[in-house]
Amino acid sequence: MRTTLDRTSGHKGFPQSMTAPYRQIIGACWIVFLVYWSWSAPRLRPVKQSESVASILITNLIMWAGFASLALGIIRRHPLTTIVLPAMTARSMAGTALVALGIGIGIWSRSVLGANWSRVAQITQGQQLVTSGPYRFARNPIYFGILLATCGMALTSGDLAALLGLALVFVALWRKVLSEERLLASEFGEQYTCYAQRVKGRLIPFVL
Repeated sequence: MRTTLDRTSGHKGFPQSMTAPYRQIIGACWIVFLVYWSWSAPRLRPVKQSESVASILITNLIMWAGFASLALGIIRRHPLTTIVLPAMTARSMAGTALVALGIGIGIWSRSVLGANWSRVAQITQGQQLVTSGPYRFARNPIYFGILLATCGMALTSGDLAALLGLALVFVALWRKVLSEERLLASEFGEQYTCYAQRVKGRLIPFVL
């Protein structure tokens, strides 16, 4: 009985794999991410092309549903918080490291993108095609960083809700990638086509 409890619960209702210091480190990483995102938000420029409002809404709903599912790990005895990955310190450490790495990649990519970044898939006046820094390895490295951090959260949590959340976040990010690439191809034409041929990874460097 004690072994079962140890594997499925921890301090204050968290799964054992999400107890301190891993929760604190992961939380701190996301706080840094959000603070930087707010601080570095560019001034709004006139929009030339944009994804439809309906598509934006659907993508955002999927994304937030994914993060809500990831957050279910803090709820005691919820059916979806059943631990499905072996409880071990190495898994928690690896997951936490992935979160930190993903947040770092996301911030680096955002800093390189600068004023060319926008909250939704759109083309703004004076936008340039950025191909330097992390954009040499993946065409959408910000989303790769977010996906990597989400993978780390799912690995650290190890429950069904986290794995479901990871799947939903991936779907939302993939939708954003496809929408943004359609707009970029329309705006930059052959320049973007050549870039896409040179950098194969849409979301995951060298893979996908």
